Amino acid sequence: MSGFSARYDDDLSEWLVYPESEDFPECNIRCRWQIRQDPGEWDFRMGDTFGTIRTKWRDRYDDWEVIGDNQITRIRMVWPGDPREWRIESSAGEYVIQMEYNQPGSDWIVEKDRKVIFRCRTVYQNDIRDWITEDDLPEDEHFNTRVGLVFAVIISNVLAGMR
Repeated sequence: MSGFSARYDDDLSEWLVYPESEDFPECNIRCRWQIRQDPGEWDFRMGDTFGTIRTKWRDRYDDWEVIGDNQITRIRMVWPGDPREWRIESSAGEYVIQMEYNQPGSDWIVEKDRKVIFRCRTVYQNDIRDWITEDDLPEDEHFNTRVGLVFAVIISNVLAGMR
């Protein structure tokens, strides 16, 4: 994926995730209960691939599951109540994505062996609606893991707007 953007400028409940290649369709991540303003359940779709992102426990936004393509990927805050660092766990392994600097609109990074292998940065400084991704994860990494990494950035910004 090359980036992601809020579909509407004044609403963070629907996002478009852009593929790196034009050979693949865009991915749409949409809050299921927009009218109730309940961010606890989201749907995602990219072509024929689709799934759900939902909180593991009702009204607790620190523990999530990405369910799709016969796989469950878990997303949870490393420290409860602190949305600046998330652990993404799947059957293939684990990543930690963290805010590089302690401010909204900051870059988010995943490091492995002291090398950044995944980065999300805003297109415009401190504008949380448009992001560019630099994805150096293994090619065979499951799509749910990538969705989970992007969703951690999205939900952190949504939760910050709810405070």
